[in-house]
Amino acid sequence: MDFKCAEDEKKSETIKEFVKEISYYILDTIGEKKIKSIILTGSTGRGEASAININGEIKILSDFDFMVVTSNIKWSKLRNVCKVLSKDLTNKMKTRGLLSHICITATTPFFLKILKPSIRNNEFKKLDKVVWGEDSLRHVRFFKTEKIPKMDAIELINNRMAEHLENQFQNNELYFSYYLNSKYVIDTARSLLAFENQFKYKYSERPQQINILFKKLNLNIFLPMNYPKFIEIWTKFKLNPDIEEIEKRYIELKNLGKNDDIFQSMCRDTSEILLKVWLYEVTDLLKEKKVEYPESEYIKYLIKKYVNSNTNFLKALIVSTLFFLDNRKEIHNAFYMIKQMKHPKILINASLISLLSYQYTLDKEFLLLSYKFISCFDKKVKKNINWEYLAKKTVEWWGKIESYYVKA
Repeated sequence: MDFKCAEDEKKSETIKEFVKEISYYILDTIGEKKIKSIILTGSTGRGEASAININGEIKILSDFDFMVVTSNIKWSKLRNVCKVLSKDLTNKMKTRGLLSHICITATTPFFLKILKPSIRNNEFKKLDKVVWGEDSLRHVRFFKTEKIPKMDAIELINNRMAEHLENQFQNNELYFSYYLNSKYVIDTARSLLAFENQFKYKYSERPQQINILFKKLNLNIFLPMNYPKFIEIWTKFKLNPDIEEIEKRYIELKNLGKNDDIFQSMCRDTSEILLKVWLYEVTDLLKEKKVEYPESEYIKYLIKKYVNSNTNFLKALIVSTLFFLDNRKEIHNAFYMIKQMKHPKILINASLISLLSYQYTLDKEFLLLSYKFISCFDKKVKKNINWEYLAKKTVEWWGKIESYYVKA
């Protein structure tokens, strides 16, 4: 393998050993004859993986994402094999310094040929690496940046918002939480640059381009004045994780005191950045330009219009923007608006994800209860449970929510 997986040479070599071992497991489990190629994707494939040295031991923060290309007509069955293999290898490698996950997926040359314009597919074509077999990337088309749909950029923000909220309930090690936070922040730059047809494919190239874009479009009207600086310091952390350094830079940037909770301050800023980038992109998409920072009523109106005009793209994660509203009455009104949308999927997804409004809405005990409720439904939805049943259960849950507000 004549490419780097990370900027630091020692970390790169450690990660490459993982890549080789995982590749051998894939070949051994699936069989060489069934595989045309194995492609390493994501930041590891791009040479920008994250790892940290803890007391002489290298801990790998980035995911390992592999795509197995096969010509087997029963390739869809391989997806189940890949799913089991991903879980087994993740558990195995976590005993040796992996803090994230291994994800293995399967596809065919035909599906590679019909990939549509997107941020991920362009990154796939331009930067990902074939680690075994033939060059299957030749089947993938590369599209001009302006061909990437704006909705693709917004979907990226939607996902990061939900992940950021969800992460508040995970018992991650501190340095892994810092890593996740860096991912959420710098992916706002990834989204924004794609949205404005100014996309850069390497993390290291984006801070400078964001700085140019920020000045050119007067984004200080919509985003925090120090947004380009946030992108710069978190990108440096992503490429070379150092907790002491990021805390030092962050304290200087925010002028924090010694007794301030630095990580909580970071989480609040990340929440604000995610929300404001999302608002900027959606107002542009819906041609709803509004210079001043929108009030809660406007956010509710925007969400409703967005849902009604983009139902094909709806994942309901956008309603997680409500976590930024710190007035209980306003949030309750917003929940009521969502409740009137009737459609069971919107009712359940949008309203329940909104409950993950950790520090801005409800107390910790209630939020944990909400989170367990959502997790329960997530498992049942995968089994194609009847949406009417879910809707009925959700109506019962609304009674509990309304009782809580009355009591509060």
